[in-house]
Amino acid sequence: MSTLAPTLQAFFTDRLARQRQASGHTITAYRDAFKLLLVFAGQQTGKPPSRLDIADLDAPLIGAFLSHLQTDRRNSARTRNARLAAIHSLFRYAALCHPEDAAVIARVLAIPPKRFDRALITYLTEAEITALLAAPDQATWTGRRDHALLMLACQTGLRATELTRLTVGDVHLGTGAHVSCLGKGRKQRITPLTATTVAVLGAWLAERAGLPADPLFITRRSTPLSRDALERRIARYTATAALSCPTLHEKKVSPHVLRHSAVISTSFSARGTAQSGAFRIVPHKYLAVREARATRPVPRSFSLRCWFRNQVQITRAMRLLNAGVDTSVIALWMGHENVATTQVYIHADLALKERAIARTAPQDTPPGRYQPPDAVLAFLDGL
Repeated sequence: MSTLAPTLQAFFTDRLARQRQASGHTITAYRDAFKLLLVFAGQQTGKPPSRLDIADLDAPLIGAFLSHLQTDRRNSARTRNARLAAIHSLFRYAALCHPEDAAVIARVLAIPPKRFDRALITYLTEAEITALLAAPDQATWTGRRDHALLMLACQTGLRATELTRLTVGDVHLGTGAHVSCLGKGRKQRITPLTATTVAVLGAWLAERAGLPADPLFITRRSTPLSRDALERRIARYTATAALSCPTLHEKKVSPHVLRHSAVISTSFSARGTAQSGAFRIVPHKYLAVREARATRPVPRSFSLRCWFRNQVQITRAMRLLNAGVDTSVIALWMGHENVATTQVYIHADLALKERAIARTAPQDTPPGRYQPPDAVLAFLDGL
């Protein structure tokens, strides 16, 4: 009798579903990994998947399967490591059920993840965000929906799944306007909304006219907007915005790029001059209400920094770090499980590194960047 089949079934029904209460996304990812593994193992051993034993899935076969993913299926190292993580999870569970196969299991668990190159994140500048928000045709129902969707994505940094799963009841536009969502890792997150976003969402909700449990963003058939549809809409509007902002031609814009842009460029609305008197910032009800008097130009929509003792104009969240705001604040805003994940935003801003170099310059060196001489004077100097 096969030892793998009952162990695999118990792994999904007992370990993942009952003990760990894994999400549907986790179960789906693990299912796909084992389908690929069993098909590959069946081809290598000549056994049908239902006849495979744990001993058949030894370290050499698992190593060959991982190589098959990258060479034949053209998977990236990240995908390879995700498949390996699923295999490791199964074999840790099998170690408790089949101690007779401990030697095989230990060798499989010893297979390390593969290292990979980490590229700098892609994000949109303030001008690119403005062009993207102007791309939808707001004379149509679809355009007004997509404009509200893009505005919310750029300001809050919600993930694609979090955006598509929002309901009408998740948006609160009263005092302390915010949007609440159940995000990655089953963490409930509350993100404050700026005045501009509140106005756009208010108009959309009035037109949407749905019940609190209804999806916030729907299709013409009143079905929830899917992740694939969201990606297609963003790709379409990126192409339109690139006509007025050519730098978008060089970037591949996805929902996750908009998420990065919410951190890198948080102040994307038009700017104005604050009137005399107190400008009241009212965050979520559990945050303190602060007042700040301003006489210089300030953003009409306040960025994350406004929630933390400052009301100066910013377009990049890296300046939060320079101002002494801890990375845990940005991690809280983005819903990161680990603060180390937020460190990628530090590497994305060249100006931050230039300021670090400026601090190491000799004291007798005049500050500033090198400016080439006039072309005529350079010609004369070269004679």
